[in-house]
Amino acid sequence: MFTQEHISRYSPGKLDRTSLKIYGTSDYAVTDEAGSPDPDYTVHMIWGVDPDWNIYLLDMWRGRTESDQWAKSFIRLCKKWKPLRWGEEAGQIIKSVGPFLRIMMEQEKVYVNRVQLTSSVNKEQRAHALLGMAAMGKMYLPKRNEIDEYFLQHLDAFEKELLQFPTGKHDDTVDTATLFARMLDRIIRGESNNSKKSAPHGDTLDDLWSRHDAKQNANRDDY
Repeated sequence: MFTQEHISRYSPGKLDRTSLKIYGTSDYAVTDEAGSPDPDYTVHMIWGVDPDWNIYLLDMWRGRTESDQWAKSFIRLCKKWKPLRWGEEAGQIIKSVGPFLRIMMEQEKVYVNRVQLTSSVNKEQRAHALLGMAAMGKMYLPKRNEIDEYFLQHLDAFEKELLQFPTGKHDDTVDTATLFARMLDRIIRGESNNSKKSAPHGDTLDDLWSRHDAKQNANRDDY
């Protein structure tokens, strides 16, 4: 479904993060998945949305660990990025670890609105929202030579799974990215840092004076 042409790149050092709204998504897994020798991965992703609805992968974590370890990674990413909302797959896993994760969040004083999304169709259908964004050139991944080795190893996995989807051996990162695309109708886009919008009411002092002068002149014309 996805090709190299669907991947746009951004430079992390030049990205204006102050104009982004930040969100997170997770696909949870268990390490002892029915005795499988090659179980799924738990994946967390951090996304930014700019004023033009471009989406940027800002950070991610991927691992095969017990729930307490991936929960710690979840907490770390929440503290670092302070997302407005976090999307996660509804199902048996979140039902079993949800109370534990909630306790950890309370202990660490991490507060984020977690939203569970139900998967009622197959993976290919769920991925179409992400494919649409990518096809329009709105899905941006970081330039590979501008991120650290930790991030790069997770990004490698995502790009590999993305280009092999839906026939690859693993697709946990794609499922996590798909969750974010499916959540687009529940998020707020970023805001432009135009200086004219720096005041709380949206006007600069010059704007207010100009409006005042125009009103005064109009009143004089009436007389």
